[in-house]
Amino acid sequence: MIPGVSYWDGNKLVINKQSYQKSIAEISDPDFETVDFRYYPGVSPVGAWPSVNVLATRGCPYKCTFCCNPVWQRGVKFIPVSTVIHWLNVLAGKGIKHVYFSDDTTNLNNDWFEELCGSIIKSGLSTRILFRCQFRTDLTTRKQLELARKAGFWMIAYGVESGSQIILDYYQKRKKFQIAQEP
Repeated sequence: MIPGVSYWDGNKLVINKQSYQKSIAEISDPDFETVDFRYYPGVSPVGAWPSVNVLATRGCPYKCTFCCNPVWQRGVKFIPVSTVIHWLNVLAGKGIKHVYFSDDTTNLNNDWFEELCGSIIKSGLSTRILFRCQFRTDLTTRKQLELARKAGFWMIAYGVESGSQIILDYYQKRKKFQIAQEP
């Protein structure tokens, strides 16, 4: 039996219960040595080359009905900023010019995000790599935006799934449309 693996045994579906890591620190570093980054073009037409995605969090506290995040279980786990900075330094050393933080909500934990930006700036990575990420409109502060810019974030995408409060409520988005409209 392999935890988390499901398969058909004849006409019977066998589902082995998923095992979850207790701590995000238990996740081993990605094996950057096995990747030939020459084959990783920019993740957008205007992104720098080569480019990779980095997932620095697991999970989400929200329960939007359209999302796949329940696979990570409940709650949110943040990879320690020191680990993320280590990964970014390795990637910069391998010639990576652009990193897309593919986390659903990079600004979910304000203290963590501010520490990330401060560490990117302090380490000099802000002059070596361009970054982009995703924010929630209702969690965004001017300070986050200013720090992100100083850290080399050239693009921040927002999840404005609909201009209709009825649709946002239907998908249990737990935010109000007028927040996205404010300057």
